[in-house]
Amino acid sequence: MTPKVDATKKWQQVPASKESSSGVEVTVSAKKKWQKTSISINTPNDTIWVKYVDGKWTVNPFGGFDANGDPNHSAREGYACPGAPEAALIGRIGETGYAFFIGNAGRLPTDKKGFLYLIANDDLNGRYGAGFDDNNGELVVQFF
Repeated sequence: MTPKVDATKKWQQVPASKESSSGVEVTVSAKKKWQKTSISINTPNDTIWVKYVDGKWTVNPFGGFDANGDPNHSAREGYACPGAPEAALIGRIGETGYAFFIGNAGRLPTDKKGFLYLIANDDLNGRYGAGFDDNNGELVVQFF
């Protein structure tokens, strides 16, 4: 059975390197900003892959998007990752690392050390509307 890690809760000690070949599943809420996971990048040689498993979320009154987000709208300045699709799954390594697009599948960058943080690509400070206050849903992603 694959262990589940809820990114909305305080960090749980479930190192990815000690899990089965099926990986670690993480649930990410659309309502919360930068959610710390138990996924840790420790060396430049780490190879951690991610794929979307289940769920839909919205970051405005429209849609029900998977981790690729809304292909018709690019995020503006003030979003978690400007230029990436709105509602896309975005990651960051460490508390102050740069934001990067994850989407439905990919490999995590390994040029920084630290824990992985996840977020829905939305207006961080309500500059263009309600920000995270009108978001709904959650995604499940798997790391291996």
